[in-house]
Amino acid sequence: MSYFSNNYSDYSNNGAEFDSVTIPLKLRELVDQELEEGETIEWIDQPIPHLFPKEIFPIFLFAIVWTSFVIFVMLQQFGNIFNFSFLIPFMFVGVGLLLVPFWRYRTILRTVYVITNRRVIILEGRMFSFDIISYEADEIDEIHRKQKKNGTGNVFVFTNIRNVKMVEQKLRKLKNRTKQNNSE
Repeated sequence: MSYFSNNYSDYSNNGAEFDSVTIPLKLRELVDQELEEGETIEWIDQPIPHLFPKEIFPIFLFAIVWTSFVIFVMLQQFGNIFNFSFLIPFMFVGVGLLLVPFWRYRTILRTVYVITNRRVIILEGRMFSFDIISYEADEIDEIHRKQKKNGTGNVFVFTNIRNVKMVEQKLRKLKNRTKQNNSE
């Protein structure tokens, strides 16, 4: 059973609330495969791709300085093949560090956050695979929200999401529903 239409997320059948987010087809199929029988999606979204984590910026700045320095030294050692070849691994390190923001951006584009009626699911795309992390409702202990003025932010394990307060409410609802079911 698919919860998605071909062009846009369509959750009108299960009463879910969404911000009309378009989830790529491959990710939609992975989400469908993860759902267990009777499990319904209550919220789904992807991180906002242009909001890179703050820790990437210093890495990128360091990579610019590192790579520039290595290029400068390589140009100085151009005639000396031994010293020049010694610097090649350092150049690869610099290029790798320069690519960190692009790899992170690609990962963000291949990440989906899902809240179902039973659990929280995170599908995070890697280079050639996906990490799939699932938290049962009773594993949700502390829900901490960090919200910006525009309503985006982080909550629980979701980072750089839209309407973070609504997502927090859905997480609390899931957690409370599980507590009620366990106490009965």
